[in-house]
Amino acid sequence: MKQFTIAFLLLFALNSWSQNDKKMWLQENKYNLGLSYFQKKQFNKAVEPLLFAYKINPKSEIGKESKIKIDILKPIIRNSFVNKIIGTWNLSGNEPTWVYKKSKNTKLNDTLMVVTNQEIAFYVKNVKTKETRLIKTDKMEFYDVLENNDSVTEIVNSDNELWAFIVDESLNSLHLIHSGDVTSSGKKAIDLENKEAYYSRVK
Repeated sequence: MKQFTIAFLLLFALNSWSQNDKKMWLQENKYNLGLSYFQKKQFNKAVEPLLFAYKINPKSEIGKESKIKIDILKPIIRNSFVNKIIGTWNLSGNEPTWVYKKSKNTKLNDTLMVVTNQEIAFYVKNVKTKETRLIKTDKMEFYDVLENNDSVTEIVNSDNELWAFIVDESLNSLHLIHSGDVTSSGKKAIDLENKEAYYSRVK
C-alpha cells in the first residue's frame, strides 16, 4: 500500500510538472511571436499573443515583460483605432450594410452615432424635417483590466456594457458587437447571441 501511495504521488508530481512545463513553453512561444511582430512594428498583430502570454502567468518574468510591451502598445493601437472611427455614422440595423442596402428604406428616423476622440454621442434625426435630438453621450473609455481581456480596444459605456468596434474601411462600415458586461466581480463575457449593430459612414 505504501509503495502504491509513493507511486501515485510520483505520478501526480510528474503530471503537474508536465502541465507547468507546457504552460511555460506556451507562454514563451506566444511572447516570442508577439515580440517578433512588435519589432516589425506590426503592432495590431503583436498585442494579442502578448496578452495571451501575460495571462498565462502575470507574475513570471515573461509575464512582466509582456505587460511592459502591452503598456507601450496600448496608446499606439488605441490612437490609431480612434482615428479610424472618428466621424458620423448612420445605423443600418443588426445586419451587414450590404444586406441593408438591398432592402427598401422606409425609416422615419435615422439613428446617428457621432464619434470624437473624447466621446461617443447618439442622436435621432427625423428624415423629413431633419430635426436632430440627442439621446445619449458616453465618454470614450477603454476597458483596461488585462487579466480579463483579449483586446485593448474594447469600449465600456455608461451602462457598463463592453463593445467591440470592427472597422471595414473598404465598405465605410462599422460593426459593433456587445462582447460582455463589467460586473462587481469583473468582466462577464458574452459568447452567444451577442447584440450587434451595423453602421455606415456619413462623414
